[in-house]
Amino acid sequence: DAAKKPLTDVELAEHLRHVMVSLPEAASRDQAEVVERAEDVAGKDAQADGKWSLAQESLGHVEKFLHSLGLEKHVQNFMAGGVLSAREFHQRSRSEDALRALGVRDEGELNEIRTRGAEILNLPGARDFEARHGSIWKLLQASHRGWQFLAEHAEWPAVAEMDASFRQEQDERGN
Repeated sequence: DAAKKPLTDVELAEHLRHVMVSLPEAASRDQAEVVERAEDVAGKDAQADGKWSLAQESLGHVEKFLHSLGLEKHVQNFMAGGVLSAREFHQRSRSEDALRALGVRDEGELNEIRTRGAEILNLPGARDFEARHGSIWKLLQASHRGWQFLAEHAEWPAVAEMDASFRQEQDERGN
């Protein structure tokens, strides 16, 4: 290839004019892409924050109900055992064996939970929570804060079981 000959003053001026006109166009295109990506990320973050808020609502149902029974000492045991929703609380409250597995040993406490367990579904938003919002586990997995919560409670048997199940699903998908 022959060496490029230098641009004439007219050619140089035309080239510079083209570059000067193109730069703002390119910058505004790049800026628009950045803004679009930021809006997309913000939208996903807001959606994830909403999922975390819903997860907190579900956890709150269990905590509030145990407090209302005067059994706040069992909150951690119930959550560690996977009782993170009103529906799960109601199901497990029907079985003395399930309650004993959650650490409830006192006969009076067992009786209180078994006779009043269905009342948890009367808390605002509790009865049809999962039908409206999905599984508490899916809500927790749908947000960064939910994953943080799960990581902070990795020693809970229910979290360890969920993690093992999640990893098995990933392996089956080849991820």
